[in-house]
Amino acid sequence: MKAEKEIDMYIQEVQGRISRIIHETRTKKKITLREIYRKTGICIACVSQLENGTNPPRLAIVIRLALFLGIPLKDLLGEKII
Repeated sequence: MKAEKEIDMYIQEVQGRISRIIHETRTKKKITLREIYRKTGICIACVSQLENGTNPPRLAIVIRLALFLGIPLKDLLGEKII
């Protein structure tokens, strides 16, 4: 099942990109996890786990973080079509 393996690899690639870009943007803008919680309601543990790649990101959380941090969703998801 090559198609499934390719999809799984793509999902891992996107999850890694999301984690990296959100962490880099947050630290570059000097925004704390606590500040994200206060302004978005996203719990500190959720953001931390997303940035560390320990939990797959939920779409609603990714969208809220992207909007708050000013990150275009296409930058997080990429433009690859499989």
